[in-house]
Amino acid sequence: MAKTAGEETSRTKLFELLIENPGEVVSSSRVTERLSASRQAVFKAACALRDEGLPVESLPQKGYRLGDMEAVQALAPTAVEYFLRANPLFGKFLYFQEADTTQSVIKSLARQDAPAGIVACAETQSAGRGRRGRSWAGTPGKNLTFSVLLRPKLKPGEVQLLNLAAGLAVKETLRSMYNIPAELKWPNDILCRGRKMCGILSEAAGEPDRIYYAATGIGLNVNMETDDLPPELREVATSALIESGMRLPRWRVLVTLLGSFARYAELLDTKSGGAELLSIYRRECDTLGKEVKVIQDDETFTGRAKSVTSEGALVVETNSEDKIFAAANSLSDVYAMGGEPLIALNVVCFPTSCEPISVLQEILDGGAHKIIEANAMLAGGHSVQDEEPKYGLVVFGEVDAKAMWTVGTAEPGDCLILTKPVGTGIAVTAIKAGLFAPENVKAA
Repeated sequence: MAKTAGEETSRTKLFELLIENPGEVVSSSRVTERLSASRQAVFKAACALRDEGLPVESLPQKGYRLGDMEAVQALAPTAVEYFLRANPLFGKFLYFQEADTTQSVIKSLARQDAPAGIVACAETQSAGRGRRGRSWAGTPGKNLTFSVLLRPKLKPGEVQLLNLAAGLAVKETLRSMYNIPAELKWPNDILCRGRKMCGILSEAAGEPDRIYYAATGIGLNVNMETDDLPPELREVATSALIESGMRLPRWRVLVTLLGSFARYAELLDTKSGGAELLSIYRRECDTLGKEVKVIQDDETFTGRAKSVTSEGALVVETNSEDKIFAAANSLSDVYAMGGEPLIALNVVCFPTSCEPISVLQEILDGGAHKIIEANAMLAGGHSVQDEEPKYGLVVFGEVDAKAMWTVGTAEPGDCLILTKPVGTGIAVTAIKAGLFAPENVKAA
């Protein structure tokens, strides 16, 4: 049963009073006076806080006491929202034991005109997937898997800046609070000793010249132990616990991270904020200055990671010239020697005279995990245009999460439906732009 507004207010007021007097017994009379409620209502509020995972003690004939918050592992909504009060951007916290994905929760709210600043967190994600379509099921109660709703003053081609901002926030939080030697790998992976600890993705919806909303998702391994990791990932993944030896209070990690992220996100809404953020990122990105290998289409480039452009693309100094690689390129990846390239997309054109419902059903029946709606924009800001539109475009198959950041971030198994008719010329444009391999373009 959902809690009423009165019940929510009571538990909030009780928590406020107890957190103001940490470790002390607050008399029942003082509590009832503060809450303007009966003893029965106060007891009910205390039970509700305990149900959230907070250490609230009820002491007969004495009152109530709040235990050590640093030992709390629960993501108690009442506590999280209390500590987010000082956050200039993020204030509303939604907690789920399970969701398909927190990204889908945020995007659904965004389409209902929900305001920026909502945070959705889930212990498990039924549709959560890792790279190359591998299933990923984190251990409930140990990690942070959440998404935030943003309505930034950015253009579609600048969405990558949100990923850079989130990456900076995660690195800053781990290093400043827990002295974990986190490294920021371009564009937005967080590593420690070469092992991945955190992944970030952003999805956006809008028009060619503006963004309606953006959903940024962050998955951070906090208190996973080695045995919690799948055997095949133990050499490539890690957690804050493994690296620090400390079991961290997840609520504090979340609140601190959101504080840093809000600062960087708000910076992007200022006139010179993008340039300032990029200056910070160039200083903090651990990829820069290192030798990297880049695979793009059938070519391999090696060189020194030199800089990051104003759009967040990586500049690599090769033997002959500087080359620029965008995170949105679906056929390229940048990694330390020994990494893996991405899998190309398949492109299928079908006549717009087809019945949309039957086409979508056919795609879903073919094994697509979900459909992302989008307008006529392709990855990397390439416009989908044709003077005589005759075809619709369907993109499906395995793709890295970076591939579709302009219109929405695709993941392995996704289908991308461009809702505006486009011409067959888009296939040629896509090939020339390096987005698709010619052998993966075919007519339906």
